[in-house]
Amino acid sequence: MSATREEKLSESKVETLCLLDVDGTLTGRAGRECVTSELYKSLQKNPDDSYHKAEFINHNKMVSKLIVGLKLKENMTMGLAPNAKNFLITMIKKGAAIHLITKNRAEYVKALFEAEGLSENQIKHFKFSDVNSNKSKYGAAEDAVQKHMENRSLKYVIVCDDNTEDFRSMEYATKEDAAEIEINGKDAWFSSQLYGGNVIGRNSEPGKFNFPDILKELIKLEAAAAKEPLNKASMFKAPEKQQDIAPSDELQRLTIK
Repeated sequence: MSATREEKLSESKVETLCLLDVDGTLTGRAGRECVTSELYKSLQKNPDDSYHKAEFINHNKMVSKLIVGLKLKENMTMGLAPNAKNFLITMIKKGAAIHLITKNRAEYVKALFEAEGLSENQIKHFKFSDVNSNKSKYGAAEDAVQKHMENRSLKYVIVCDDNTEDFRSMEYATKEDAAEIEINGKDAWFSSQLYGGNVIGRNSEPGKFNFPDILKELIKLEAAAAKEPLNKASMFKAPEKQQDIAPSDELQRLTIK
């Protein structure tokens, strides 16, 4: 069996989709403070350039520098937040699809995760949409949701982001009802996608996410579904073909503020 076919079979059984920010959500420091830090700059060959133009040093050297640097008091919040690592490992074991939608760089995040003790196989489980993916957070979330809805096994979505505007845009990618919200002082319409009954959303301050509580809520939903037949109003369903009215990439530019 080819790897591609194995992946398709695995994806067809996904019941839980995680749409997760990284900086300030899985870690304890917000994005802008992370990418302008001395530790982050030390990982760049071109430290005078902005992070989205960064040319990073060798991956293994990045990991080594992060292992040492994260032990320093001034850098500790750049590491994984309390219970974040256990949350990720638990979701991997549960067979969840984990999409990391970040304004940072995927290269940095992978090195950080390895420095924090996640294995290469665990890191391979993650799907990345970063600053160079040229997608808004809404667009990346919408793509992930639609991909897994096509398999008709999706039951639960977890959305976490410390940035309120980014959180709202990702959460709206899972909603049934179209809604108008304000982003960066501009009105933006978001298209309807899913019933939101089984969406677990969290918007907290950097490093303050209660991941054990999120897991408890997911377990409760799973237990309730096991006891009762799935109600049509609480199931995720593939949306009808509709005009794309998501905000433009220019409106939701993937740039850390």
